[in-house]
Amino acid sequence: MSMGKTLAILAAITVLAGCAGTTSAPPGTHAAPQQSQTAAALRWFTGTDGLETTTLQVPRDYAQAAGPQLTIALARLPATDPAHRIGSILFNPGGPGISGIDAIRLGADTLFTPAMRARFDIVSFDPRGVGMSSPRIRCLGTYPRPGQPYPRTASERAEWIAAAREFGAACQAGSGDLLPFVGTENVARDLEEIRAALGEATLTYVGISYGALIGVRYAERFPSRIRAMILDAPFDPSLDAATEAGDRAVALQRQLDLFLASCAADRACAFWSDGGTRHAFDALMTQFADAPIDGVSAGQAWDGILVLLQAGAWKELAQALYDAEHGNPTFFANVAAGVNGLMEANMAVSCIDWPLPRDVEWYARLADGLRATAPDFAGLAAYSGLPCAFWPVASQGVPGPVQANGAPAILIVASTGDPATPYQWGVSLSHQLASSVLVTRDGNGHGSLGRSDTCIDATADAYLLCLEVPPSGRVCP
Repeated sequence: MSMGKTLAILAAITVLAGCAGTTSAPPGTHAAPQQSQTAAALRWFTGTDGLETTTLQVPRDYAQAAGPQLTIALARLPATDPAHRIGSILFNPGGPGISGIDAIRLGADTLFTPAMRARFDIVSFDPRGVGMSSPRIRCLGTYPRPGQPYPRTASERAEWIAAAREFGAACQAGSGDLLPFVGTENVARDLEEIRAALGEATLTYVGISYGALIGVRYAERFPSRIRAMILDAPFDPSLDAATEAGDRAVALQRQLDLFLASCAADRACAFWSDGGTRHAFDALMTQFADAPIDGVSAGQAWDGILVLLQAGAWKELAQALYDAEHGNPTFFANVAAGVNGLMEANMAVSCIDWPLPRDVEWYARLADGLRATAPDFAGLAAYSGLPCAFWPVASQGVPGPVQANGAPAILIVASTGDPATPYQWGVSLSHQLASSVLVTRDGNGHGSLGRSDTCIDATADAYLLCLEVPPSGRVCP
């Protein structure tokens, strides 16, 4: 038995014995939430995999609550120890565009410890416009991005602009009535509707990455309705578009440089290349840029690199690069298919949430300004939001610090080597949310939950199960 499993079992025994040492409200305070009238309307259907599903109607526009409705798809994994059930954990895995239902169907036992699974129903949802919720955001099926990861010449730039215009027009044609209402502010209000429909007196919530942003927006609007909230790998909503892109580019560059240096120093690394790992990487990327390798473009290869850097999966990245170098870019092809499947909802939400300039020259200037500090990722970071320059609906987001006065202790978890939501974003958010406590994971990869980190798992268990707030400044090595 691993040490991680041993600690999880010990934690479960401690919780069942009564959460000794609790410094906040005892768990029994929330053990039997009052059932609302709305909750009775939820009819759960059990699938062959044990996952229970249902749907909930919510206003398309909360300013006109009696107007058109949207259908939010929900899924639930019941607590494995119902006699000691505390309530429900509402969960969102990130995105935008990722299905919460798929996330708990495929990964609940990784994301949540046995102790959490015993005492809580795990509930997730497909956000409005996503997955099984309806209507869905529909554009072109995939984003028609050109083969290069970003435009390098005037002709490529024209090609990128044309693709961005085409995508925006297709989204308007396929989802026009829905597009103004898919922003995170509305998703946070949907979360409140879900809480009420479940009959929970207060919300217990776990959000990762974009899911953490949903939590932030909920905390701003409904601070007194929170029982416990974990914001893992959060965004910093106070940042403007240029700063956000620059921070991300630098964090990605740092992780790539660390990976290549680590591989160069390790003969067992699949992409070791006699210690010339950086040279071999540059040569492979040049080969991709010159022409697709077995049908896989440079843009698709970079998609795969981004995914593995964000996962902190250095061994897998080395193998994927080695395979591509030898004519087999299968991994990159598979990743590209998955990324394209998320682009419709991802861009629709992003363009509503984050105000990006309509001036196409801004993107070129941003890329030029980032090349000194992030040469491999300047163009990728700068041009990722180009469709927003042609988006048919105006952005509703306004960057600025957030606050949730009256909220209980909120747990922010950030990792020092996160290339997608850099560590300083978690630090900044912890300063903005007065009741928050920051826990640092000293390690690589995007997000900290679900990594079998015994320190993180124990901290999350104590907080969610017993409302025990860790000391400020805790670092999990």
